[in-house]
Amino acid sequence: MFNLRHTKYKLQNTSYKICVGLALVLCLLFSVGLVRPAGAGGASLYLMPSSNRLVVEEEFSVAVKVATGGTPINVVKSTLNFAQDKLSVISISKESSIFSLWAEEPSFSNLSGTVSLLGGTPHPGYNGDDGLIVTLRFKARKEGSAGISFSESAILADDGKGTDIFSSASGGVYDIKAPAPAILSSTHSDQNKWYSLSNPEFHWDLTADVTDISSLLDKDPYSWPDEISGGKVSSKTYKEIEDGIWYFHLRVKRGGEWSTVGHFTLHIDTQPPRPFEISVDNEGDPTNPQPILHFEAQDDTSGIDHYKVKIGTEEEILEKIESNPYQIPPRSPGSYPILVEAVDKAENSREAEAQVEVQPIERPFITIYPEKYVAGEEIFYLEGTGPKEAEITIFLKLDDKVLKEWKVLTDRRGEWSFSTKELLESGIYHLEAQATDERGAISNISEPYPIEVSLSGISFGPMMVSYRKLILFLFLIFLFGTGVIGYYIWRIRRARKILKIETQEVRRTFEKSFYLLKKEMGEQIEKLDKLPGFNKQEKKLYDDLINELKIAKETIGREIEDVEREVE
Repeated sequence: MFNLRHTKYKLQNTSYKICVGLALVLCLLFSVGLVRPAGAGGASLYLMPSSNRLVVEEEFSVAVKVATGGTPINVVKSTLNFAQDKLSVISISKESSIFSLWAEEPSFSNLSGTVSLLGGTPHPGYNGDDGLIVTLRFKARKEGSAGISFSESAILADDGKGTDIFSSASGGVYDIKAPAPAILSSTHSDQNKWYSLSNPEFHWDLTADVTDISSLLDKDPYSWPDEISGGKVSSKTYKEIEDGIWYFHLRVKRGGEWSTVGHFTLHIDTQPPRPFEISVDNEGDPTNPQPILHFEAQDDTSGIDHYKVKIGTEEEILEKIESNPYQIPPRSPGSYPILVEAVDKAENSREAEAQVEVQPIERPFITIYPEKYVAGEEIFYLEGTGPKEAEITIFLKLDDKVLKEWKVLTDRRGEWSFSTKELLESGIYHLEAQATDERGAISNISEPYPIEVSLSGISFGPMMVSYRKLILFLFLIFLFGTGVIGYYIWRIRRARKILKIETQEVRRTFEKSFYLLKKEMGEQIEKLDKLPGFNKQEKKLYDDLINELKIAKETIGREIEDVEREVE
């Protein structure tokens, strides 16, 4: 006989795995009766959970466990049978199993409705009442009662003999119902939201096989309606439901069988929050531009969701579940009505009112300013006093319209000064000043200080040319123009003088050239017949040429005379 006490805890080589397989086979022989020592009994198999309420198409898990009854075991063999028309196995998991050795991998057949298990563990085995063998994942397929039972089971003790100590097996019964219809509400559609309406309406779709319904409205989330007929209806309306969280439960009857229960959560709050008061805290300073508002409302049912704070004509919403002190945004001096609206989660609201008074800080003064200011020639310079280390805003106004703003800081003594070279158009203006401290507190505007502005020149956008500079500029342009004109006149006169001389030289050269040409022509004509003097033909040729030269001389002479007249 094979003794499992001599097996080792870890698989170290292939021969060890073979031995384990043989051991499990021998254990199987014991379990089926081929080898069965005496004295068996005490261990059992069971399912967890052993019962459940399910709906068609729902998936659920069942753990197959062993209780050893105080005797260590090392092998379990069993076959589970289930109603294959109502259940189907999706998967088998060995995760967290007490067995690490399997002669056969756990298997299932949805066709025959069986699950086969044969596994073991090395010495010293397992001893306990909560030993997980495998976890089965099922799917509910059909309405009815579906049972899971054990058969052909054996539990072998880790006693070196393979003693079968199996004594009993407890299966399970699972009640499968048709799914409940989906419940909808036209008045309270969101199950997580609070509503101020106390007349809820519910509706659902009825399939052709539904013959009856049963419904219930109460404050228990797990209630089941009884099986008393409520008629074949597809809606239900309730009137004047009191505040609180309610649950609507519904089941339908199909083919003589009642479905599982559908649940719908209902939140109702018709009452506004309790009355509350607003406390205004300016921290002991009436000039504080941001007083703190203290308020806290209570709501008995749904609770406070947020507050709406209205300051004068402005509105700011605080999305807060609980009230906290709220510091208003900076305010200029004045009196402001405060309206706080507490809104609960069902949009019910309660209002409270208060009044905020903000006093102005010290008003600034302009002590030095130019009553008459010539823009473009002078520097615009101001001096004044105001609150210490505050920002002074200087306004330049024309008929109550602000044309320019300048900002400057006061020093530790509350003094300030300002200067600029900005161009200002001619006109009568007035200056005003206003102080703002580091908290944002604001003073009243100072008294107006009149100022007369005149221009010392002509402005071109942000630039200005003074009249003195303009006269100097025009004078320089005049001198420059005069010089340029004089230069060109000199150039023209000089050119005419030169041209006149050249023309006279051309006339002399021209007359000399015609004289020489006439003389040369006569000499050349005399040489034509190699005799002194002209014959008749030579005389005619000579006269014709002289006549042509005379015409050319007169023409060129007239052109030269025209040039001479232009030069004069």
